Amino acid sequence: MDINFIPPAYRREPMSKSSRQYMMLCGILLVGLVYLLFMLRAQQKDVAFLELRRTVLDKQQSELTRGKPEFDKLQAAIKAVDEQTDELAVAQKSLPSIQWGRVLQAIGSSGTDKVTLSSLIQQKRSVTISGLAADFPNLVEYGARVKASLERQGIPADLTYRQAGAPPPPPAIVATPVPRATVTPTPTPVPGIAFILVVTVPEGG
Repeated sequence: MDINFIPPAYRREPMSKSSRQYMMLCGILLVGLVYLLFMLRAQQKDVAFLELRRTVLDKQQSELTRGKPEFDKLQAAIKAVDEQTDELAVAQKSLPSIQWGRVLQAIGSSGTDKVTLSSLIQQKRSVTISGLAADFPNLVEYGARVKASLERQGIPADLTYRQAGAPPPPPAIVATPVPRATVTPTPTPVPGIAFILVVTVPEGG
């Protein structure tokens, strides 16, 4: 039971079906318009951001273009340094890796009073020692001391002995006059052998 207390003169006439469809269509159009306006504003913001980004990129590209000659020079300098480094590495590999300071120290520190060294000649992988030894056993003992000193330092070595001929004459000693006019005689040199000892460090030593 539907009771309506509003007088008939003030009552709203019911909408017809066509009017309701028209109002629904207007509502849909209004919602679509609002959505389009919202999307338009979002696209405008995106376009503004892209234009700003493009401006920044154009500026960076311009700066890179202006600095390209310097960049090319830097690249060429780096390439030259790399080539020189490679050449030095190759040259270093071709050089002997012998620690000659230790070898010469072993030769000098292994001497005895029975062996006198006169010359050292360093070659590519060997040292030729010339000198005077009291006898051959003392020369062999000296060579063994040199070899042992090198082996203690982790340096292997091969020794070659040979006699170099008669020893040179000793220097003359001038007699020193004394109050009684006596003369000190020249001492007789101890017999010895002139030798050549070759110390060879093999490849990888």
